[in-house]
Amino acid sequence: MPAVRRYRRFTRRPRKNWQWVRGTFNDVTVVTPPAFYTEDLLQSLRTEYGISAQFPDIVIWRIHIKISAKITWVASPAAQFAAGMIIAMFVDDANFTLQSAGLKPYSEKYMYYGETYYSEAVMLGERGIAANNTDYLNTDWLDIKARRRLGNVDDSLILQVVPTGSDVASFQGISFTQSTLLSLGRR
Repeated sequence: MPAVRRYRRFTRRPRKNWQWVRGTFNDVTVVTPPAFYTEDLLQSLRTEYGISAQFPDIVIWRIHIKISAKITWVASPAAQFAAGMIIAMFVDDANFTLQSAGLKPYSEKYMYYGETYYSEAVMLGERGIAANNTDYLNTDWLDIKARRRLGNVDDSLILQVVPTGSDVASFQGISFTQSTLLSLGRR
């Protein structure tokens, strides 16, 4: 009887395809409460690659972001400690009219929702009390592990920054730097 050779086949498993989306954004538009800033964090990826709709299986895996805002106060600097900004991140269609995260906190499925208070910056020694009714409010690096799938064709990652507190007259501008890790499916 002839000998039968058995061959073992090695198959390569499909690997995930990863993409970092990075960007720095500066907006000097004056926003007076209850208005807010809304930014599409994946816009730079769409612009770079000319994408008008999402590919299937895009998952937002991780987000690193740092935000800074220039604030103008209404009155004396001593009354500023309840003021700050709400930072909210969620997935939605950027073309829709979005509701304020401060006024409608249950209107979206937030992957991050938090407030940075001016008093935190003062207590940590990062800021003194503003003498000219204008100061800056900064966040530390936020590290968000999201694992959020973009389900619809026009979905995107939305950042909202909402001024809070009765002492905030306006936001004179906002800046942020972000890196977002996307899983683009298997290759």
